[in-house]
Amino acid sequence: MNRLFFFAIILLSSCTSLNKVQSTGEMNKNSNEYTYSDPDSKIRYDISNDSKYLHIRLNTVDYTAVSKILISGLRICFDVNGKKSTKVFFEYPLSQNRRALGQGRPGPTAGTTDGFNLNRIINGLSNEAEFDRDGVKERIILTSNDSDIKASIKAVSNDEITYDLIIPIRM
Repeated sequence: MNRLFFFAIILLSSCTSLNKVQSTGEMNKNSNEYTYSDPDSKIRYDISNDSKYLHIRLNTVDYTAVSKILISGLRICFDVNGKKSTKVFFEYPLSQNRRALGQGRPGPTAGTTDGFNLNRIINGLSNEAEFDRDGVKERIILTSNDSDIKASIKAVSNDEITYDLIIPIRM
């Protein structure tokens, strides 16, 4: 199959929901190129697929968006019918991670980056994620070799993150 089209809806927990998009065939893209952007949430994103996997990549330099993702978590919903259903979703990081970090927000004061160490916060995130298919929840350990789903958050700089999700199309 040269091209498989999938609808993916990206919803950010506590962030503005992004538009419905259709994935494109996976190409060798520059890691800093994004097809879509949402001006309200200040997130750039790209969704593509190959014959086996759906690839979702997000990027933001917005302090508020970074904070919301790291504290409240990120939920990506999938709906092949494009009806914005939230019955099938992947969530990472989980919103309870803020308690594990021992703080209410990642930086000392909202809107500033004084003393802010993004790598430390990302390294403090749990390696657990959740995949929910119509109410059947599956806990995923992202560092496990047994998991078909791969997700990561990386600090590009001290004020920019990239979120990568690779999930089998069969799921």
